[in-house]
Amino acid sequence: MKAACRGYGVLEFLISVALIGVVMLVLLERVDFYRETAEKTSMEQVSREIGWALRLRAAELMLANRNDEIGRMDGANPVVAVDMQLAGYAGAGPSAAEAAVPPGRWFFNREKRELVYFPALTSNFVSESGARPRVAWRVVVVSQAGQPGGRSRPQWVRFELVQPYRWFEPPK
Repeated sequence: MKAACRGYGVLEFLISVALIGVVMLVLLERVDFYRETAEKTSMEQVSREIGWALRLRAAELMLANRNDEIGRMDGANPVVAVDMQLAGYAGAGPSAAEAAVPPGRWFFNREKRELVYFPALTSNFVSESGARPRVAWRVVVVSQAGQPGGRSRPQWVRFELVQPYRWFEPPK
């Protein structure tokens, strides 16, 4: 006599579907974490590149003995100042235009003279402003004190963080 072949029962099928569902949920959660980590890393890398480009531009101007042009970089739009092609750059405008900038984009606020990044993934983002999640930097010119009675001379450029943030706050 031949033994009857048994397939899976309904209970085994439901258990396997539940296990696959749990594994997929954990995987999707990790994918979102890694996407947000990648966005944070990208934003910080772009801000470092802008800072280096500004310093290189200031060094070029110093070597050409055009220090007055360094002084004009104070509060300037860094994307324009270094003629940089910035992916996700939404342009420049007044503070009121910030509301229309989509998440994941850069924007230069002409009134505040800040280059702002609006994060797209913000489940681990904490901003000091409390309003729309944003991170902002400003171009600051450092001046060297001149001779007594003389004027100060622009010497260097910094790309300074003006809107503090915490992304992936350390565990307590």
